[in-house]
Amino acid sequence: AKAIDLAEHAVSKTNRSDPQVLDTLGWCYLRAGQTANGVDARKIQQGLDVLEEARQTVAKFQREEMPIIYYHMAEGYKRLDRLDEARKWIRRAAALADKDPETSEDTREGIRKLNKELTAGG
Repeated sequence: AKAIDLAEHAVSKTNRSDPQVLDTLGWCYLRAGQTANGVDARKIQQGLDVLEEARQTVAKFQREEMPIIYYHMAEGYKRLDRLDEARKWIRRAAALADKDPETSEDTREGIRKLNKELTAGG
């Protein structure tokens, strides 16, 4: 909950105009939606809504696409069992990640693993 509070504060301070900050908040919601008792679909959807806002913010300010946003979107859709949408976004993330110097090796590895998992059908 503390991470969400910090991320919400950062989003507010940046007037919802920083896609990296929006991505962080979306990811926090996705993580909060994965509980020991299963999936909180409402929290996951909340995360996906913020990630979509992050994606649109990148386009609005004509910045380079951010593979991490697509990766997080794919994770969210996977958690909601919306696998076609998850595959669409992980393919986009994979296509961009290796060419993007800003993408960390950890993120690249996560993208590779999720892409392999989703292409294997599950």
